[in-house]
Amino acid sequence: MGDRREDDGGFASSRRSFIKGAGVLGVSALTSGFSLFSEAAHGTQELIVPTRNLVGHHAYVHGEHEALSPDLSVNADEIFYTASLIKQVTLAKVFEEIERGRLDWNDKIAVSSYAMIQSSHRAEFVELTVRQACEMAGSASLNDATIALAERIAAQEDITRRLTHRQSKALENKFVREHMMPLVQSLDMKSTLCTNATGLPLYSVRDKKNGYETMELPNSYSTLNDMAKMTSHILSEYSDYMDIFAQPFVGVNTYRERMHNGNLLLPGSERKGADPYDGVVGMKSGSIHASGHHLICVKEIDGKTLVSTTIGSNKDDRVEDQRRILDLAVDTHKAKAALQHEGGLTP
Repeated sequence: MGDRREDDGGFASSRRSFIKGAGVLGVSALTSGFSLFSEAAHGTQELIVPTRNLVGHHAYVHGEHEALSPDLSVNADEIFYTASLIKQVTLAKVFEEIERGRLDWNDKIAVSSYAMIQSSHRAEFVELTVRQACEMAGSASLNDATIALAERIAAQEDITRRLTHRQSKALENKFVREHMMPLVQSLDMKSTLCTNATGLPLYSVRDKKNGYETMELPNSYSTLNDMAKMTSHILSEYSDYMDIFAQPFVGVNTYRERMHNGNLLLPGSERKGADPYDGVVGMKSGSIHASGHHLICVKEIDGKTLVSTTIGSNKDDRVEDQRRILDLAVDTHKAKAALQHEGGLTP
């Protein structure tokens, strides 16, 4: 998911180089990063360890409450690690701030030193417009841009790159506690937990030989049915902002210059392995070692919006998996429409 290697080493040592005493928040008002876990749902959070690399899928037509068919709802109530799919919650809150006039697309936001080290793309930017940050988060799934948005909303004012890591993390935690989780709860996403703005994992044991294998600490999780509620919320309330998720790439002043969309079915994608699918207009990809590859894919068909989600694919099979489920969803939708037409009903 995103573009950051899953390695938190060096945070403590690099923190010494940052200037202390940022004026945004008093240190006494800040909480430690791990205090979030006991407060994320405004109460004691039960420790839930989802199944690693849970395979499942779910496809439905926006505005309808059930999957298109039983075959298109597999493991829809099972809990899985969301990876970057959780960025939809972050961006929904950004869209809300824009709608309420508290943010503008052209507002410039600082990218804190803590946010910068959450990505590995050698970024050279120190500030972004809100639109740039949203496109980077929504299309290229950049973690630094996502955290910059979270910090800005949590602080309710412009921040400075002089924040310490502890202060930046506290702002992200505040954003999760006061913005993400209340939205999740308002949408009745009862099986969803947000632990940060990005979906980046936290590990309790680091196994250098086999990768990261132990994740007992609370990590962001959800179910396919819950993620359908969030996707539908964005489609209903912020349909004008769907282009945020539909950029084939974002251009930034970085070592790699272009950061490509993780949705390999998106028309116009130039990413290696892309297999564009006609009518696809977004939406969000994500992966971490413990989850496999996920994709929420939105396609327009016959004046309707079809949403197809696949989780837990391995890297080599992800495009085939995603395309197969979308094919099945399209065929099922067309078959239902044909039956309605034959029966004299309006599709």
